[in-house]
Amino acid sequence: MDIRYNMINWVHRSTRGWSYGASVVDPRTGEIIKGQVSLGSLRVRQDYLIAQGLLSPFAQGLPADDPMLKMALARLEQLSAHEVGHTIGLMHNYASSMNNRASVMDYPHPMVRLNAKGDIDFSNVYDNKIGEWDKLAITWGYQDFPRGISEASALNKIMADGIGKGLLFISDRDARAPGGAHPKAHLWDNGNDATLELREVMKVRAKALEQFGQNNIRPGMPMAMLEDVLVPVYLYHRYQIEAVVKLIGGVDYAYAVRGDGQASAKVVDKNTQLKALDAILECISPKNLILPDRITELIPPRPAGYEYNRELFKKRTGLVFDNLAPAETAADLPLSFLFNGERLSRLAQQEINGGMGISEMVNRILMSTWKAPRALGMEKLIQQQTEQVVLTYLLSSSVNEQSSFAARSAIQKSLAELRIFIEAKSKTTTDNSYAGHLALALERMKAPEKAKASQHATAPPGAPIGCW
Repeated sequence: MDIRYNMINWVHRSTRGWSYGASVVDPRTGEIIKGQVSLGSLRVRQDYLIAQGLLSPFAQGLPADDPMLKMALARLEQLSAHEVGHTIGLMHNYASSMNNRASVMDYPHPMVRLNAKGDIDFSNVYDNKIGEWDKLAITWGYQDFPRGISEASALNKIMADGIGKGLLFISDRDARAPGGAHPKAHLWDNGNDATLELREVMKVRAKALEQFGQNNIRPGMPMAMLEDVLVPVYLYHRYQIEAVVKLIGGVDYAYAVRGDGQASAKVVDKNTQLKALDAILECISPKNLILPDRITELIPPRPAGYEYNRELFKKRTGLVFDNLAPAETAADLPLSFLFNGERLSRLAQQEINGGMGISEMVNRILMSTWKAPRALGMEKLIQQQTEQVVLTYLLSSSVNEQSSFAARSAIQKSLAELRIFIEAKSKTTTDNSYAGHLALALERMKAPEKAKASQHATAPPGAPIGCW
């Protein structure tokens, strides 16, 4: 509490929560008197868990050179710089990941790749330096100029030089909204091309799931604890897919000031949006959602003394692992963003000027789900489940008053066409399971106002900030 000392406090707690950087400021002058940072210790747990899930490291017990600990400590170094940035006046900059990690004020996802051998590579997982945006912001805020130099002109030149280098600044309000439109402002993402980065992330996820097994937990741990490690691996792509969704109905813009030469607002071109949508639909295909039996058979119910919690997938199967729950969660996540009312309203307007419209988006979704070739086995159940989730969002969007009239009318048209398709299939199918699936859909279509997102609409918490 001593005002004379700037403090970084290492705080242990048993609840999920953020770390903070704040200041004690003289209200008369704006002078920062004291910097005050609180770093929550339990966030290390989530970083460690992500690394544990990706590496399957415990074949011989704990590795002597613990790569999970190294990753968690690298993240703490970055986090410390981030929170100190807040104490000296910097806001979040969620566009910096598009600028080659130009700021510690972004929320960084671990940068993990497959190396030439096809193994998971952690060598560049987190940056260890401040970025170009940070240098610009501090120079602009703290530079003293010699006598005779116009401070206003000098400050404008600093900003003009940054704009000339392509440095971006987009903060919280634009990046956090579920209907967000900015194609470059995301939390927990990487890369200057969100769609290409999603494909890289999916490669890492596939490799991690391929090698997932008992070596993901320490010897002597209950096998049920594999589920704790599985969740961040299975949903490893969750934030990058959110970044890609923002390209759909996206509008690229800057906080432009008159005379600075920045473009105020420009719709993301149609081809970029279509590529983004195709990448999203690949992520919710049954082959990418299914968990192999060799993994699910390893996870028994939790033993006495180990409680179920919100960090796990929600189950409809009692204590037994629910093979369908992860797939429903992973399908629900991007669909909830795609069918956001604000996004649909933008799409309805963008179509007028030749952009991708709602009908085109919905048709592509239906072609990869309801109208796709029929799958078999567990993939069949996942396919039908995903189709019902798609229907949920179509029905709820058709009566969502947060969407424009144009958006709702487009959804109504797509629903009418889907009904005709389902009715036709109902008359010809000989598959009892598929017939029941179609009958359920037709029954649900009678009352669109009752369509509510399922219990899996909220995925287990994933941001690496600790646990319950």
